Amino acid sequence: LAEIAAVGHAMTSEGPFQDRRLGCAGVLAGGHDGRREVQMSDIADVPPAVVGRLRVICGELPEAYEEPAWIGLRWRIRRRTFLHVYTTDEQGSAYIDLDDPAILMTFRAPPGELAALTHAGPPFFRADWAENVVGMVLDDDTDWVEVSELVTDSYCLQAPRRLALLLQAGR
Repeated sequence: LAEIAAVGHAMTSEGPFQDRRLGCAGVLAGGHDGRREVQMSDIADVPPAVVGRLRVICGELPEAYEEPAWIGLRWRIRRRTFLHVYTTDEQGSAYIDLDDPAILMTFRAPPGELAALTHAGPPFFRADWAENVVGMVLDDDTDWVEVSELVTDSYCLQAPRRLALLLQAGR
């Protein structure tokens, strides 16, 4: 984790979009010939060691799947995102003050846990783009048992009731 790759994405004034046919997000940009082209982030934005650990955790969750996001990767259940991981660039993040690029993970949390995590401070922060989203900085000191519990809880909030109960019964 010590070597953090900078994100190579560029936002344009035309902004982000969601392609519902492909189930992916991207940025519309004007091509050299006047046509629009899609710029997607590369999986290389997130260090392979982090992706590998998250794949193991998410691989245990029924019907969960991974896909590229507008930046980094996200894991979803059906069409609901329960985990997003990405590496910030030198401009940092809108949600947390960072001096250097960092690996960030956002996930869903129930109300009581949301308040506890966001008030705890680093490595947690409030990502205010949705009511129940928390962020976490992943680094060399990350407690991966805690990450597994947080990701599983996030999955249960986003999953259909039947799948959440199935998972909780197996714990």
